[in-house]
Amino acid sequence: MVDDFERYRVAEDVLMPAKPRRPDYRSGGPKRLAPQLSLKVPLLRNWGIKTAVLVDRYFFEQMSRLATTSGRTDRDKLAASDVVWLVAEFAGNSLGRGEVHYASLAASITALDAAEPMSMDGFFDSLDQTLQAASPTKVIPL
Repeated sequence: MVDDFERYRVAEDVLMPAKPRRPDYRSGGPKRLAPQLSLKVPLLRNWGIKTAVLVDRYFFEQMSRLATTSGRTDRDKLAASDVVWLVAEFAGNSLGRGEVHYASLAASITALDAAEPMSMDGFFDSLDQTLQAASPTKVIPL
């Protein structure tokens, strides 16, 4: 990733990584982002400051369902929330605004930590498809 960091340092536009990356959002969110939110949000809340988290669409879709705060207007939702999730859209090399979600700290942690369980039938269907698609001479990635 050193090459990418050097490109980012001198670039004036948003750049995509030069090589394919395999981000592990299901692991990174609970291990890194959730503890940061747990520590920072209560402190900032005491100061009357909201916390904003900017993520890309793929990251947001890897989270469990985020229970959002309710309100008639965005101002009402903001007042009732601890964390504002900003979901960015990438289009080529440009970064565009996606959507905004207002949530409590507890709902944010739950969305980051919780893995939605697969049904037993769904698991066995997925396993059957993987086994049927695999060559008998290859290692089967499960």
